[in-house]
Amino acid sequence: MAVPYEIVEHIATLDEGGPYTRELNLISWNGSEANLDIRKWDRRTEEPRPLKGIVLTEEEAGKLAKALRKYLSEKEEGNGTAD
Repeated sequence: MAVPYEIVEHIATLDEGGPYTRELNLISWNGSEANLDIRKWDRRTEEPRPLKGIVLTEEEAGKLAKALRKYLSEKEEGNGTAD
C-alpha cells in the first residue's frame, strides 16, 4: 500500500534521465509535518511514483549544506580528494 504524500513545494530538479527525475522537494508524508526530501521519481505514469530517497529535517539539511560548502570549497582549492 502506498504511503500518502503531498508535495508542498517543488524546490529543484537535480537530474533528469529518461522517465526519471531526481528532485528536491518539501514533502508531507502521511499527513506529517513537511520536510526536505531528495528523491528519484518515476514519471512513466500520469501520477509520478516516488522511488528511493532521503528525508531531511531543516536542522539536518543545514548540517548537510555546511558540509557540502566545505567539501566544494576545498575541492575548488585543489585540496579535495574526489573529482
